[in-house]
Amino acid sequence: MEKFEFNISIPISRKTKFGMKGLLILVLLVAVGFAAFRFGNNQGRENGYAAGYEEGWSESMASKLTEKNYRISDYSEMSPQSFGDLMKLAEEIRREVETTSWEHNGGPAKIDGYPQDLSLIIKQTQRGHKAVEHFLNNRRSQSEFIDP
Repeated sequence: MEKFEFNISIPISRKTKFGMKGLLILVLLVAVGFAAFRFGNNQGRENGYAAGYEEGWSESMASKLTEKNYRISDYSEMSPQSFGDLMKLAEEIRREVETTSWEHNGGPAKIDGYPQDLSLIIKQTQRGHKAVEHFLNNRRSQSEFIDP
């Protein structure tokens, strides 16, 4: 059998080549622009939320407060001997946990000490309660290493 070849030559003008390159560059620029927009939009949303959270509390945030009782007597190393000791712990929590959320800093969150049952009653958001629990657990674990 003889060899059969089939060649088609399609002439492409310079204008067509230039147009194809231009179209590919345009698609690339649109894709990069879209990616930059999405990245900037996400970053702006995250930064805006963080700034808004730190700058102040709105009435809508105040409505999301829940009250929780933290029995400090369960933390043997933290057992306060007096109301003053209990309030020192409360002040330390205000200084280190969600600082802008507390009442004395313009936020709606409150903390009260009850020496009768060695507890703190804290009115705070869900995020604030998690931070308080984390703070108290850290205090507990640090003192366990200090006093074996």
